[in-house]
Amino acid sequence: MYSMITTRLPEMNGGYCRLSNPETSATPSPPIINEFITNGPFEVISQQVATSDSDGKATLSITPPHTGAYVSIVQSEIIRATDGAAITGIGLNFGIATQGSIGIGNLDVIDYFAGLPVYAANTSQSTQSITIEADGIDNVHHKANIGHIPIDFSVAFDEVDWTAQPDIQEITFNPGETTRSIQLSHDAPLSLIGIFTVESDSNGESNIDQTLNPLAVHFGLILHNPQELSINGALGPGQTTNIALSDSIEQATRILAVASPSHGFDPATVDFSTITELISNEGVRPTTDWNGVEEQVDLICETIDVEGDYTWNSDTPPSQEPMLMISVIHESSAIRYGNYEGHSISLTNPSLIHESTGQDYSHESLITSENGQPYAKVTLNYPSSEMPGGKYLFNTGTSLSSSVEINLYDPNEPSFDTESLDENCDDSVDLTDQESYDLFDKYVTRFSTIAWGQGTSADLQLPYLSSPVSEYTVISIAQQGSGSTANLVSATSTTLSVPNPEPPEMQNLSVVFAPSNPLPGDIVLLTVTDESNDPVEGLSITVVRDEQTLTSLLSNENGQNSFPIPEGEIIIRISGGQYYPVELTISVTSDGIDDDVGLPGDRDGDGYGDLLDVFPDDPTEWVDTDSDNIGNNADTDDDSDGLLDDEEITATPQTNPLKPDTDNDGYCDGEIAVRVSVLQATNSQSTRLSGVIQIVME
Repeated sequence: MYSMITTRLPEMNGGYCRLSNPETSATPSPPIINEFITNGPFEVISQQVATSDSDGKATLSITPPHTGAYVSIVQSEIIRATDGAAITGIGLNFGIATQGSIGIGNLDVIDYFAGLPVYAANTSQSTQSITIEADGIDNVHHKANIGHIPIDFSVAFDEVDWTAQPDIQEITFNPGETTRSIQLSHDAPLSLIGIFTVESDSNGESNIDQTLNPLAVHFGLILHNPQELSINGALGPGQTTNIALSDSIEQATRILAVASPSHGFDPATVDFSTITELISNEGVRPTTDWNGVEEQVDLICETIDVEGDYTWNSDTPPSQEPMLMISVIHESSAIRYGNYEGHSISLTNPSLIHESTGQDYSHESLITSENGQPYAKVTLNYPSSEMPGGKYLFNTGTSLSSSVEINLYDPNEPSFDTESLDENCDDSVDLTDQESYDLFDKYVTRFSTIAWGQGTSADLQLPYLSSPVSEYTVISIAQQGSGSTANLVSATSTTLSVPNPEPPEMQNLSVVFAPSNPLPGDIVLLTVTDESNDPVEGLSITVVRDEQTLTSLLSNENGQNSFPIPEGEIIIRISGGQYYPVELTISVTSDGIDDDVGLPGDRDGDGYGDLLDVFPDDPTEWVDTDSDNIGNNADTDDDSDGLLDDEEITATPQTNPLKPDTDNDGYCDGEIAVRVSVLQATNSQSTRLSGVIQIVME
């Protein structure tokens, strides 16, 4: 902590006081620093060092000595099972201690999300009466501010009309009152509600001290008619879980899900690599790399300056009259360097509209250049004596479309003030819907605890440092249908995380269509299997044409589902779980699929789809482990380690006929020649290796 204390001696010079040197500085003494830390705005209540129990839990309990905000910070360390690396993490939690409590009385709490209660508003109506309940503060007047904020998902779900607006209400509790009712609108599937109550007088007025010391605070999430989620796979550190709507309701065409510990905030869920990449790519690099610097040089910013004065009117006989003078300035480094081409102002359609009458007033004649050089500043003179008082809206009419509101009080002075000034630059144009969606799809969906999918399901992965034994709540917003029939639903589920000793491995999928060359309108049966030829349940299957989702399904317990084939160019996507996604683009005409291959099938009928079948035209072969062009069924040494498969199975110790190095020691299974001297052989002990060790004496 460093503080500068400056002393200046006053001098009288020409009738005024001037402060001048000398200057002195001082550093606060250690007692002052210590007093600030120990008795300043922050106080350390407790500090402990503990070892977690077998469930990875450690407990710290305190009794708040006074009201205020409290933060718990925990540093933890784990040893990652995959490589033995020590990973250190920080956890924290927030809490507020208040004199009383306040909350919602007639909504059911179905879950908790990061410590916030999750309420279910189960109603078919768009509005609902809810009860605000206060406890422990009924002896005084207090005013409760209730903010109900719908969470906007219009970027992710652009096919759904978004009309929800924030709503803020105030209610006053009289002494002895513990409940009051308000009306809430449920126009969004997920919303945030906050209640903040402070002591007040009988009129609901509060002073600054009362406002800074709330009597009670409450925050929560409200789900409108929540559905049940289907969670396919274990949820735990480093593991990927597939999230979908319950199969008892209509499946999603798009789905967004977020996971958090039910109680407490987990900083491990913050993906700093994605955040820093977003800041670098979208914030820093556009202004610091070579292209960014060039763009900054060419960047044009438009500003507006409004003045009022008596001046000459060039359109009338020489006379001075009151003028409202509006200057439009284009500022750019290129202009300062003398490059006016493409940077000067071209005011062809400015407007000054009187709000009450709608009349657009004209300015006097413009001079657009000086000595043949275009202007970077243009001033528009409006004879104000001809203008009635009131509010005017000025717009430059340029591509930057800057604007300002002008309140004209006395046209003959003229006297005025301005408000709502909106000045724009080349790079401040609002993003289009597509650009906003692209940013969302590129960055937001990469956060490990956020699952996003354009289909019936999405994959969600917890970070390695997340808790392996905590209860997690998953909240999802899903779109059902598409186009004009699209609507949003909320869903939630709670599950316990489980430890993950090793990261799961991704597998390839085999996809079989029957028939493999369908005509438009034919029903196609799709079968999905993994690398072991076992059916895979719960995968997302979507059919898209012209960026519109026509079909959205989940594979059943047999790894199958069926759908009609439309005409046109379509994309078929299969994804989910620990599997690499499959995407097929085909063109379907009235004669069938427009190519010589058709959809993947099982041409040889051996039960293995053509996508994974190494011998798609040989019904007796489908796998070739050592890639020697001899199928495993006919190959007597599948892994090419020099040992016959039958020998490996019957050997002691037994080795894997499909793996050339069973014990991962860097040597193929079988005899290993080790050259040692006689003395070394006499005094050394052999290390047991898979196969037989042959010692060659020298």
